Amino acid sequence: MTTTTQAAQAPRGPRVRFSALGPLVALLLLMILGTLLNGNFLSIGNIANIVARSSFIGLIAIGATFVITSGGLDLSVGSMAAFIAGMMIIIINSLVPSLGGGWGAVGIGILAGLAIGSLGGAGNGLLVTVGRIEPFIVTLGTLGIFRALITFLANGGTLNLNITASDTYSPLYSGKIFDIPVPIIIFAVVAIVALIPIASDHLASPVSVHGQVAGSALPAILPTEASSTERLVTLSGGWKMFLEHPIFGAGLGAFRNLNILATSGIPLVIHSTALWLLAELGLLGFLVFAIPGFYIWASEWRLAARDPTAAIITLCFVGFAVMSGPADMVYQRTFWLLIGAALAVPRLLREAVASPLQS
Repeated sequence: MTTTTQAAQAPRGPRVRFSALGPLVALLLLMILGTLLNGNFLSIGNIANIVARSSFIGLIAIGATFVITSGGLDLSVGSMAAFIAGMMIIIINSLVPSLGGGWGAVGIGILAGLAIGSLGGAGNGLLVTVGRIEPFIVTLGTLGIFRALITFLANGGTLNLNITASDTYSPLYSGKIFDIPVPIIIFAVVAIVALIPIASDHLASPVSVHGQVAGSALPAILPTEASSTERLVTLSGGWKMFLEHPIFGAGLGAFRNLNILATSGIPLVIHSTALWLLAELGLLGFLVFAIPGFYIWASEWRLAARDPTAAIITLCFVGFAVMSGPADMVYQRTFWLLIGAALAVPRLLREAVASPLQS
């Protein structure tokens, strides 16, 4: 065996992919810029408004995640969303004279929107898989079709929802539950539901750690990049371990002791704080950590409107809660660092201001 071969086969230590930090760094820079331009940018009301308005794009992004991880592409999602919204308005308005502007007409409109979206997505999928047409060509074409249809239905103008039906639908758009905007709650629920099939044995078991599909001619549904695939494998194993030991967990270190090796030769650990607690400590152990954390977050939430430090801590806790799902551990360390900085900076500033006064 040559020295080159030995070096190639030597296990490599874990590497931090700094390119993966790009979106987080960009987000932090935007937040800093927004704060410099307007001191109210980090107010709890503004942050909640931004996240609530972004939830609609987030819902589209969840569906696009499945398309992209399977090697596909969909350029028509924006036009399809506009077409679905227009069709919902037309259907609800047509039902108001007979059903009134209550939840009967609105509910049928929502179900019709889901059906139209499902048919549109299925049409794109069939053209790609059965018709053997490139996704770029298919979705570029349907982008124009959906845009033309909604422009035709609106006569080149706008479509307005009946005012009575609008009042009925309004809580779904601007309502709040426990002071949390409804769109954020809907987005969170859909994201959790979407995570289940990704982390379940039904999707993950045929795929090896290296992204190969065992005993199947179908293409791998998981990313071929080793680190991403390994992360999904740990989520699948952690979920299975939790289902087997739901109350008290399998014990600390139980997943690592399974000795599932990464490409670097190091045993994998569960890359999700919440799932790690559930799998190894069970529901009881998870609540031991979750209840104090929620109490701190709720306390800071109440102070966030008048205390910028509390607003930053609240934002960091929310970010940590989101990124501690299927995310690289480096993100979690980053958020803890931000929380520590949020606690330390005000004191340092007070000391810096007090020092010249004392002298």
